[in-house]
Amino acid sequence: MKRMMFASFYLLVFIFFSSSLGWAGATEDIKAGYENRLSENYDEAIRLYTKAIESGELSEWKLGEVYVYRGDIWAMKNDYDKAIADYTKAIELNPMSNIPNRLRGDMRGKKEEYDRAIADYTKAIELFYRDFQSYLGRGLIWVKKGDYDKAIADYTKAIELHPRYTDAYYNRGEAWEKKGDYNKAITDYNKVTILLPDTPIASKAKEVISKLEKKIGRTYSVPQQKVAQGGAVSVKGTDGRFIAYDNGTVLDTKTGLMWAAWDNGGDIIWQNAKGYCEHYRGGGYTNWRMPTMDELASLYDESKPRVARCGVNYTISVATELIDISCDSPWASENEGSGAAYFGFHSGKRKWGPKSESWGGRALPVRNAR
Repeated sequence: MKRMMFASFYLLVFIFFSSSLGWAGATEDIKAGYENRLSENYDEAIRLYTKAIESGELSEWKLGEVYVYRGDIWAMKNDYDKAIADYTKAIELNPMSNIPNRLRGDMRGKKEEYDRAIADYTKAIELFYRDFQSYLGRGLIWVKKGDYDKAIADYTKAIELHPRYTDAYYNRGEAWEKKGDYNKAITDYNKVTILLPDTPIASKAKEVISKLEKKIGRTYSVPQQKVAQGGAVSVKGTDGRFIAYDNGTVLDTKTGLMWAAWDNGGDIIWQNAKGYCEHYRGGGYTNWRMPTMDELASLYDESKPRVARCGVNYTISVATELIDISCDSPWASENEGSGAAYFGFHSGKRKWGPKSESWGGRALPVRNAR
């Protein structure tokens, strides 16, 4: 990755400016806002985010990020107009980020502004072609407009990008059902029961399957070798300290961290990578985040080289085959100004580079499982 290594420089800049300009105050407000969001103290979270926004201490890209955070709270409070206003401001500040476009599309869908929602989802996809959640959102709108073929096409694309995306399978099943193709609908609903057995969505899918079976007068048999025996999630494979589950997650029993089984799969700038991680919903969990440099380093093992998928004969060394890191440089959460950290799985080194650089950059979500 063509990035300049100015870690020490950025650290000195951070120390100087945080002490002289009071950035720590806004940063603490943002952190406290997030903690209040998690504990569902939404009004306090809004107050803290608003305080950070009005502080005058944030860069444009960080300000746009906080508008997204506050917009999320307005969305949780079902105040769609205020959420749209905040997402719109985030788009103005960070025009190259797909996430506020997608989130604004979600809100416009809630308000039944279907054409505007489609425009937002389409823009998000243009900005980041692997945004499977925008394909899902646009598919939902096509269903609302009665265009089931376009909905199926979008759901299918979401599944191509995220093969274990149960929401996409379920929604595509609904679209097939509305078109009267019950066999294809049953196939998709059944996929949900395989990916997330013994969960509410699987129970709902089984109910629909039973209803459709009666309509077509046959019984659909679930492939027995894929049915989990006990528990909502079954073990797919193990590799030393790593355990892979069939919901697209991998647990590192040494660190207690749960990783997404694959990264985003394409070049991505730091800001979009951060949003990708924080809005990731793999395994049904909502507390995914961007990893630290040390957490990424825990996945490095020099004794296990493999060819990266982003370049011919370009090797990376990853501690397990159960986690698909497609290129050298997953982004890390540490950042300051226009620079951010990443870990090089080719060299095994912690590095620093421009946030605007995308080549080789990847987003690999992680969460605390303990």
